[in-house]
Amino acid sequence: MRLQKATRCALFAVAELAAEPARPISAGEIAAKYGLSLNHLAKVLTELTRSGLIEAVRGAGGGYRFVGDAHRTTLMDVVALFEPVESDDAPQTKEAVALTRMLVSMEGRARAPFLAMTVEEMLKLSGR
Repeated sequence: MRLQKATRCALFAVAELAAEPARPISAGEIAAKYGLSLNHLAKVLTELTRSGLIEAVRGAGGGYRFVGDAHRTTLMDVVALFEPVESDDAPQTKEAVALTRMLVSMEGRARAPFLAMTVEEMLKLSGR
């Protein structure tokens, strides 16, 4: 499963912000640390803010803070904000149905680690 650039940016941002949820971190600081485009990251941060996982903090020393529940938020919660859920418009032949089932199974296996791991568990694995 290859994640889109926006999804990878979102995972990096969530990891950084959740590691220090009390400290507002600027988009520039996150972009510099992970080698991300500031413009692209800004769009991602807007979507994460809309989702309620992070909040924007205004003023001097402002930035973004993680406000989600790191114990309950899975990596899939983040991935699902940026990865499209595709509908299947394949013809309904026996072969197409069999192939679709196989592809759905493969997709499920690829997504399973994201469903199983919370933000908190990811931070523990990273030593934070």
